[in-house]
Amino acid sequence: MSKLKHPNLIAFFLMFVGAAFSSGFQGMAYWGPRPLWYWVGAGIAYVTTIAALILLVALNKARKENSLTLVTKVIGIIICTLILLWTTFLLIAGAPRL
Repeated sequence: MSKLKHPNLIAFFLMFVGAAFSSGFQGMAYWGPRPLWYWVGAGIAYVTTIAALILLVALNKARKENSLTLVTKVIGIIICTLILLWTTFLLIAGAPRL
């Protein structure tokens, strides 16, 4: 596998996608008679956020880190954690009504 030039940039893009689906998947429950799209949206939120977390942690291990890279990595890990916690909260809060 070739090395990515900017894994932090790709990770932040994936975090943006995860955050967008995390905040919007609850409205997807009303797209049809069944909650299929609700779970699809939640799955996309989880998959993209976990992929961003993997990019931040695993692919940056071998690189020599300066202070800016370290700060962006820490901010990214915090954002990923918050997105995962928020998505989990919405799933727990919304599951009984489905």
